[in-house]
Amino acid sequence: MLLSVKGLTHYFGGLRAVNDFNMEIEKGIIQGLIGPNGAGKTTTFNLITGMHVPTSGEIIFSGDNITGKPAYHIAGKGIARTFQNLKLFSRLTVRENIRVVQNKQGKDAAAEEERLIKLFELEKYAEYRSCDLPYGAQRRLEIARALAIKPKLLLLDEPAAGMNPSEVDNLSELINMIIKEFDITILLIEHQMRMVMKLCHKLTVLNFGEVIATGAPRDILNNSGVVEAYLGKGGASIRGKRSER
Repeated sequence: MLLSVKGLTHYFGGLRAVNDFNMEIEKGIIQGLIGPNGAGKTTTFNLITGMHVPTSGEIIFSGDNITGKPAYHIAGKGIARTFQNLKLFSRLTVRENIRVVQNKQGKDAAAEEERLIKLFELEKYAEYRSCDLPYGAQRRLEIARALAIKPKLLLLDEPAAGMNPSEVDNLSELINMIIKEFDITILLIEHQMRMVMKLCHKLTVLNFGEVIATGAPRDILNNSGVVEAYLGKGGASIRGKRSER
């Protein structure tokens, strides 16, 4: 098992944001973490990546206990992430955004930099500052930059946020390419259910900080508890549900 999260709980003051969260992720799959807005998904990402320290529970990654370790330590172990709200180095160029996170220099680093720029179709923007890029290119750059540290596990936090249907389809193809090209595992937060159904091998559903279902996407979307969490009593299906931003 690549990642095992056991009994993860986190409080912000008196507010319990995540409660007894359990999840296991096998190597080489795309696993979705879904749930209504405010369910605790991004907080869970922040706990896994060291941005918050859990109140209790443990996180085991590749056999190592990384619970409460700082973000740089966890990144060094092989976990990278993107953010729902883009966090690029706005005054740096595309090339510089990738270069600044690489943990090596020389010909190999330069070759990997060029590979990422080409794979993510950023060649014409290579010398542009990231703040001057179109939105879709900024999203691609953030993923490329995360991959520059050569992670084993990539966490994507709503990568399709703000995209139109055509851009969402292109992003789905890009994520499939990443799995094939980089021998990587992905944990995905996403509200675009068509994209989730297309990409994910397994889903974990959060509501009010607690796991309410885990399983194959088809089973999850027909789960009455999941439907009620999204739509309230009487909801028929969340299939095709769009983002709730």
